[in-house]
Amino acid sequence: MVQSHCLHFGPFCLETREPRLWRGEQCVPLRRQALAVLHYLALRPKQVISKEELLRQLWGGTAVSRTVLRVCIREIRHALGEQARTPQYIETVGYEGYRFCAVVKGIERIRPSGDTLSEARVAGRRAELEQLQRALSEAARGARRLVLIGGDIGIGKTALVETFLARCEAEGHVQVARGQCVENRASEIPYLPLFDALEQLCQTAHGDVVRDVLHREAPMCLSVLPGVGDAEAGTHHRVEGIAETQFFLELTRALEALSAQTPLILLLEDLHACDDATMTLLSFLTRRHKPARLVVIGVYRPEAVWWPSPLVLHRFQALQSLGLCVTLHLDRLCREDAVDVAESRLGGPVAETLATWLMNRTDGHPLCLEHVCRDLQQRGWLWQQGDRWVLKPEAEEAPLSIPLSLHHQITRQFASLPPGARQILKAASVAGQVFETATVAKRLKMTQEMVERSCQDMVDTTSLLVAMGLAPGRGMTVSGQYRFRYPFYRDIVAERVSAWEWEYLQGRVESSQCQNE
Repeated sequence: MVQSHCLHFGPFCLETREPRLWRGEQCVPLRRQALAVLHYLALRPKQVISKEELLRQLWGGTAVSRTVLRVCIREIRHALGEQARTPQYIETVGYEGYRFCAVVKGIERIRPSGDTLSEARVAGRRAELEQLQRALSEAARGARRLVLIGGDIGIGKTALVETFLARCEAEGHVQVARGQCVENRASEIPYLPLFDALEQLCQTAHGDVVRDVLHREAPMCLSVLPGVGDAEAGTHHRVEGIAETQFFLELTRALEALSAQTPLILLLEDLHACDDATMTLLSFLTRRHKPARLVVIGVYRPEAVWWPSPLVLHRFQALQSLGLCVTLHLDRLCREDAVDVAESRLGGPVAETLATWLMNRTDGHPLCLEHVCRDLQQRGWLWQQGDRWVLKPEAEEAPLSIPLSLHHQITRQFASLPPGARQILKAASVAGQVFETATVAKRLKMTQEMVERSCQDMVDTTSLLVAMGLAPGRGMTVSGQYRFRYPFYRDIVAERVSAWEWEYLQGRVESSQCQNE
């Protein structure tokens, strides 16, 4: 084995030139494609890698299903001797993808530019990183803190948190526990994300200390932690049959005991899908005056808070109104920060014309921006003029490629709307990125009040639209004005407008505009 081209994690060594996996002096059999997946993940420890990225990067655009990827992950876990429910190396992160959760040595010599891209992904988030660091510093003095991080899908919530946690773990003297909330099952399993976090803590190097704390402070909790106490797999469902009050008290004592000496960062992902019991416990923990070196970070999508339970929404609003938490809302990137991301992705400076084109197409949305830059490279639509990247003319009007995860979420929001609201959005997509309710009402033969009320409801409960106040007056006509939050949101909705509908609605738009003028 050539040591300078090896990645070391646990008892394993992964050769990178001619990929082979070793355990000591024994070569572990693994198919080439599974080795490629393991190599890709191990090069990016602690990062959540989406399934779309793995399929795109490792299958070279070949049309394959996610089943192929799942088979590879299953083969890797078998080779590493781990199970999905107790990961030591590869962790499944909700519906997003996978994270290599073990410490990897030997990365610096193989991936010299990775940190640059990681830092670029949090461009424009320095103030938020400072607030997270401030919360940790206050917690280290015994003042427990709750930080809620909200923003649209793909806006950079995960990148922000992962960068912060990577810095904390590099400095040491901090514990990190991650709990995953699960949509559509939130009401079935009380405290699921907290049990998930505790189970992961028990698998760390200090797992014995964690288990001792649970034995002392939360013995009943061990009954729902497979592989930790005397529980068997599948006993999560027994929570409902045991006194919930006892779990409530035990989890409170356990979290406070675990954070008594060393700061504990508890990350709860997809908090919008949280069960009522966990939200109640978080609210209680935040109000307690007993010193605890505890930081709870909840990552959520604002529009999704309305979905799982009215109580979850109520808890969010109560915590925010009483000032019991710090709320960080991530928005789109400004032009300067978007250019930083593009230049890190492309590996060099970009021309002003390309920067303008990228901002017009993505409006500073981080995930879409990275995806578009990668797509332009793969299609050969960029060329270098001097030392700067320039867009080729044939690409200027080309259709925008949208990340699958982003497309899925927007499609899902659209499908969840009432039929009338969907029809209003379709008509609005024909009108343009910015539209007036009076115009949409005329083309759909609806009252303007009905269109206005529906648009405002979508502003309040989805991430699709943004209110822009009143449109510039035309005579005695007064009309509300709205825009799609991002240009590609309009593109996704417009995909659902048939050719006949488009011609019909476009004709009525032109007619109504002529009458107004």
